[in-house]
Amino acid sequence: MELIKKTINGRKHYNMERYDNVSELARTTRSRTVRKVWEYERSRMNFDKRSDFYNVSSYEEAYKYLEEGWEAPTSRMTTALEKVAKLGTLSKVKTFNDIVGFQPNVPLAISNVPVSMINSKKVAVKNKVIHIVYDTGLSWRVNCESAFRAGLNLFETVLNLEMQGYRVELDALDATCVGRAYSFLCVNIKKANQPMNIKKMMFPICNPAFPRVIGFDWMDKCEFTEWSPNRGYPYYIEVESGRTKRTDLSVLLGGNTYYINYKDACNGKEYLLKLIQQGTNNK
Repeated sequence: MELIKKTINGRKHYNMERYDNVSELARTTRSRTVRKVWEYERSRMNFDKRSDFYNVSSYEEAYKYLEEGWEAPTSRMTTALEKVAKLGTLSKVKTFNDIVGFQPNVPLAISNVPVSMINSKKVAVKNKVIHIVYDTGLSWRVNCESAFRAGLNLFETVLNLEMQGYRVELDALDATCVGRAYSFLCVNIKKANQPMNIKKMMFPICNPAFPRVIGFDWMDKCEFTEWSPNRGYPYYIEVESGRTKRTDLSVLLGGNTYYINYKDACNGKEYLLKLIQQGTNNK
């Protein structure tokens, strides 16, 4: 785990714990104890009465999905992504001299060189690494189905980019603030050189239990999260709403990072691709 602390413009204080994988996050959070300031807020969580809000029945179930994967809706996600995959992989044609081919290389043929035919093969386009950080934070009004659909749009975007030859690294973020103090939980769920593992990736991106259960559990135990005198738990960050800006997140997350939140993802795959490919997000 990496701890990142930065102050921007002398007044906004950012603290982030950045985890290399979900196992490291689960192990670290479970090893910590709940801070006294959060005990009352934690006692108010009622999984039975708010199953549509948490989408899990307990902390244990949430951590099981985090570490082992969320299997229930995997087939639904796979079916949707197969439609994107049918578009095919973007590739380029590379020509080379060969023993066989579609036409002769005349100078070599005249010289009786054995490798005198021109052949070709398709080569996948290799391009730069794209690092996407998806802010999983949700308003209390957002239901489970809406969160899932937003995640589906993001997955379609990632698959489309990789079919174009890009290598995508994906992090899940949970960001909150009290006044000018910002607390960030960030965990990597896909390395640039890894294929998409839908079952393992779905829970942090598509299930509201990640920010609402795992995120709150992390907050209850993290030493730098702050209690709000007005409402207890802090606010989730609404980027570009006056609370913070993408440029601030670029400083914290790194200039080569693309920040995407739930509202962005709701606009669909085409919008996300345009946002990324035009380089207008966090550049």
